[in-house]
Amino acid sequence: MSAVRVKAVAPIALPADRLAWRADRYRALGQAAGLEVRLVNLTGPDAPPSLDSDDAVQASSGLIRAEALRTDPAEFDVVLPDCVLDPGVAAGPAADDPVPSAGLLKLVGFQLAAAGRMFSAVTRNEVIGRELEHRVAEYGLSGYFAGVDTIDGDISLVSDEREWMSRLRTVTEGARAKKAGTIFNGCSAVDVDAPVVNGVFIIDPVPVALRLLQVAATSGLYMKNTGS
Repeated sequence: MSAVRVKAVAPIALPADRLAWRADRYRALGQAAGLEVRLVNLTGPDAPPSLDSDDAVQASSGLIRAEALRTDPAEFDVVLPDCVLDPGVAAGPAADDPVPSAGLLKLVGFQLAAAGRMFSAVTRNEVIGRELEHRVAEYGLSGYFAGVDTIDGDISLVSDEREWMSRLRTVTEGARAKKAGTIFNGCSAVDVDAPVVNGVFIIDPVPVALRLLQVAATSGLYMKNTGS
């Protein structure tokens, strides 16, 4: 079986250097999972430069949905938004999609629930945190969710992994106090440098989601469209 072809879509209009960094990361993580992953940028005059408002979150979701709908099944087998908010991903089946859409939160959240693990999340700001909590509820996972902690930074924090991890380490004590035991790292563009911090499991959603996609692929759930 040939590798499943994944179209990852940036959630914001990324500058060239960050687009290249994320594309290289997806390529490497995809290869490790046996997938072909190509990242495309979010384009157009309405593409937000960051997710710092509810309007920006909604604009991102609409643009990613449009990108998914124009995906060529001859090029890709699945669409994966590069965002933990799963913008443009339906809570249930979307029969009109040319290829299926998967979500980082949807894939990993259901895996955590299947493993019987309570989890909390950390996000860059309250806007992202509120939307993530809403998506968790939309997926029916609230019973496994201990809430969101924010680390309060602008978009530049996403590129400063050392500072992100420093703030995340501070959050781990709170997560443990809530007896979650697991933190979903609420930024797909940050490499998590330690799987366990202060006794709390840290979930880096991208590599976990890609491995889950590969499991689905080997089960035949992303069969190639033969056109017949």
